[in-house]
Formats: sequence, structure tokens, C-alpha cells
Amino acid sequence: MNVLITGCTGFVGSALAAEAASRGYVVTGTSRSADQHPQFPGKMELAPAYENDGWIGLLRGVDVLIHCAARVHQVKEDAAEPLAEFRAANTEATRLLASWAVKAGVKKFIYLSTIKVNGEGSSPGRPFTPSDPPNPLSPYAISKWEGECALREVAAGAEMSYEIIRPPLVYGEGAKGNLAILEKLAKLRAPLPLAGVENRRSLISRENLVDVILRCAEALNVEPGAGNVWLVSDGYSVTTSQIYLSLCCSMNIKGRVFSLPGPLKSLMFHALERIGIQEKLFGNLEVDCSATMSGLNWRPAPGIR
Repeated sequence: MNVLITGCTGFVGSALAAEAASRGYVVTGTSRSADQHPQFPGKMELAPAYENDGWIGLLRGVDVLIHCAARVHQVKEDAAEPLAEFRAANTEATRLLASWAVKAGVKKFIYLSTIKVNGEGSSPGRPFTPSDPPNPLSPYAISKWEGECALREVAAGAEMSYEIIRPPLVYGEGAKGNLAILEKLAKLRAPLPLAGVENRRSLISRENLVDVILRCAEALNVEPGAGNVWLVSDGYSVTTSQIYLSLCCSMNIKGRVFSLPGPLKSLMFHALERIGIQEKLFGNLEVDCSATMSGLNWRPAPGIR
């Protein structure tokens, strides 16, 4: 099978390329960087601008296009108009790429979206499901939802099927974002006030995400012009305290958590809410991936406990 992976030097794309090559796929990767990557397990191409029809030549002969390239959520956003920036990188780029893929005869387009399309947080005991109405709230989530819609529009009536994957937070060596912040705190051996915080969050390891992406690539259950939306996770939820202690353990550091008395905890929550990270650290975000497990005959490997 011939696959092309956009964003092939990124956190997910690089691991995906390596695993695909190990399974016998013929791998081509595209990257916006002209840097050399001698360890890349396939052919690497400099990604043209999405408006450039040079994509047709790159995509000709490709069976499955896996679109990992994206403008991701920024811990510190510095763009003057974030939504416009996200739409250009995640919505319009996906629309253009899907159009080139159809013209080049690509059979399947796999789009790496985000669980944030479902919402920023789930209600206690009610994990997100594929049938939930979309509720994207952040500029990033809005742009990814609109990217999904653009892909559906382009694929409708074409000879190309699609698979949309909505992962929660992805962890693994080299992860960025909020996990990187927790990792820095772990390296500082900082005790955190996480004891007694019984929130529930679904995560997915990079290895499990790569595995389910390739399962989608191999699946033959979609007619041309149609597609699926898959919610994915490690198959269970953990608390923020468990995430932090697991990170500490992975670095052979003795992690420490403690509890705050009620008034101080309320003060801390209020302060974190003002800077926009209270929900990310202490809120619930659970994913029901049972439909994915049955639909793709997929079982995630054990992860953080």
C-alpha cells in the first residue's frame, strides 16, 4: 500500500511513518521544513503551498493520504486573529488538499481531527460519543470541525472515501502542550495540589493513535464518497493526579501530590480559571471509544494507569 503522510516530522507523523514502513507500506512524507531527516523511513518531499497544484504529482499513485499537518492548539497564543490563522491552516488547507487528492485518484483520506470538536469537557458519567452534536468552542476546535466539513463536501460524489479520527490528549516521548508543562514540573520535583481531585480524563498514547490510524488505512468498510468519524482513546479514563504521577514514574522521579483545604482549593481553581487552564487540569473529558473498537476490530494497548 502506498501512503503519503503530511506533517511527517511531527510528534504523531514521525511515529506513524516509522510504524507504517515497518509494516511494509511504501511511505512518502511531506514537511514544510527543508531540513534533512536521514532517518526518515521513506521518501520525503518538501510540502508545496496548498494552493499549488504540485500536490497532484505528489499524490498520484497514493492509495491513502494521512493528513497530520496542522496548526495545533497554542499554550501561549500570540496571533492577532487566532481563528483566521487556524482556519487558514486547518480548514482551507484541508479543503485544498482533499481537492488535489480527488484529482490525483487517492482512494482514502484520513484526517486527524480532535476530540475538542465534541466540546472542551464532558459531563460527569457521560463520555463523548460519535453521535454527540459538535460543540467546538476554541479557535483550534472550530477550525478542525470546519476541516471535517470541508473534507466531507469534497469527498461527496467523488471516488475517495474518508476517515476522521478525533483523539484526546496524545502522550508519549516528546509530547508538547499541557503535558509538557506537567513534565517540566515533574523534573523540578514539584509537589502539586492534586490529591483528592477526582476528575476523569481520557488520553491516548502515541502508539495507540498510530495503530488506529493504520487500522483505518487498512479498513475496507467505506464506500467511495462516504466516511466515518472515530473517537479514540486508551479505553479508560484517569485523574490528573494519575497522569502526573505516571509522568514522574516514567522519569524515575518520586512524584508527590497533596490536598488543599476547601477555601484554598477554591482560590486555586479561581486563579487557574482566570488564566484559562482550570478546565484543562481539573475538568472531565471522557471518550467512549467502544464504537471504534467494534467498528475497526481494534483494541488499544494498556497505557497510563
